Amino acid sequence: PRAAWDARAIQESFASLRPSRCQASRMAEVAVQTKPTIALDDATLGRIAALWTAAFPTAEGRDRCAEAIERRATTAATDEEQLHYVEDGEEVVAAARTFVRCVNVADKQNLREGRRVKIGARHAQHAGRAGTILKRAAADDWVIHLDRLDGQADVIATFFMGDLLLERRVLCLAHVATSPSVRGRGLGAAVVRGAFSARLCESLPEALFCTGVPGFYEKLDCATLAPCDVVYPSDDLKKFVDPALMRFSLPTAPAWPAGGALHVNGAGWELAFSISICIHTQVRWCGCSESRFRGPPRLFPDGVRAWRSVGASV
Repeated sequence: PRAAWDARAIQESFASLRPSRCQASRMAEVAVQTKPTIALDDATLGRIAALWTAAFPTAEGRDRCAEAIERRATTAATDEEQLHYVEDGEEVVAAARTFVRCVNVADKQNLREGRRVKIGARHAQHAGRAGTILKRAAADDWVIHLDRLDGQADVIATFFMGDLLLERRVLCLAHVATSPSVRGRGLGAAVVRGAFSARLCESLPEALFCTGVPGFYEKLDCATLAPCDVVYPSDDLKKFVDPALMRFSLPTAPAWPAGGALHVNGAGWELAFSISICIHTQVRWCGCSESRFRGPPRLFPDGVRAWRSVGASV
């Protein structure tokens, strides 16, 4: 039966996330904790934020703990945000953040009754509006029940499939970090595996994130998506910085469409780092020589220059 096959495929996909014997031999026993952000107290958020502050280029005056506490009070519940972390005594030594976002892509192959869509920018009258597919009207046309706007009657109209952007509910991976004191023990990989295993399921079968080190995530069975335009609701929102857009999916997830733009319906989420970053502000190096780093420094949105380490381990 199809349900039995799907269940077996999901189990096999999660099994692929387990470390190999070689990897496991280098790893201490790791307990990755997963908790909703709204369930964490200030002290735990503070310890996780301290790791992020140490791991990521941070503008002067930026308080990552205050940001985490604010998210807990405002968007964490609606975004289904969860934090995944590894503790070593009183210190958090590895962490990642996940949340759920509905994105839209041009995906003609998976249009069907009941799916949510957004009307593309080319449509003169209803561009940007969302709705639900009612039925197929013709080979290339679909009948859509648009979401009601305040003070307006229901709108049911027929649209050409080329004007429809299919909604996909994805898990967003961000803030992947490890403490320099534990790098080489596989904790970065462990926290990513823990996040995927804890969150992905039949109703949320795929994760999406941006990174500058795709090779690390490819070892975790993530796939690099073909380059595409990323569309944001407004120009003043934070954008993705690194070029590699990546995806991890269960076998039950529909294939990702080739070509077309990705509408992220919000700000780009902060990068999923799994690399050693050496921050250069004035003349300070974190114990590393320039010869170990590849390419020119990247200027991050916070205004901090950083070099990516070749072959860095987390």
